[in-house]
Amino acid sequence: MTLTRAQKRIVGDIEEILRIGGYDRWAVEETYEPDARRSQLDRMKMDMIRMKVIGDYVFVDELLSVVMISYFFPAKDFLKRYRQKKVRTFVNFVLDDLYLVRKLAAVKEIRKVDPAIASLVEKLNAIRNALAHGFTPALRREFRKTKVT
Repeated sequence: MTLTRAQKRIVGDIEEILRIGGYDRWAVEETYEPDARRSQLDRMKMDMIRMKVIGDYVFVDELLSVVMISYFFPAKDFLKRYRQKKVRTFVNFVLDDLYLVRKLAAVKEIRKVDPAIASLVEKLNAIRNALAHGFTPALRREFRKTKVT
């Protein structure tokens, strides 16, 4: 089955983003000298890892926020509660200022959290910090503690 016009437009957007970011693997062969290809490919690989880790981090952060909002502002219609000024204020001035591990600690007070899940969240946080704060994350102490290669 072929893509719809809207899907093709999205694919075009993705290809353009990849081109602008220099993520075209085939262009590496055409654009870079053989000695420079390895470093360019390594950069592309690390950037894609960063994108995945940050995406997962944001998703987990959002899930923890939902648990906290549900606890402090119980409602039958979850989406309607976001229209309430109290909830928006809570999100803007409390949740937006909490780091992932602080949200995890709060959620642990609210409900039981499987220790394996909590450990994964803490490791994700360490990996995200290592990737976000340096071009060589493997040299950072937090990254080495997670034993991720």
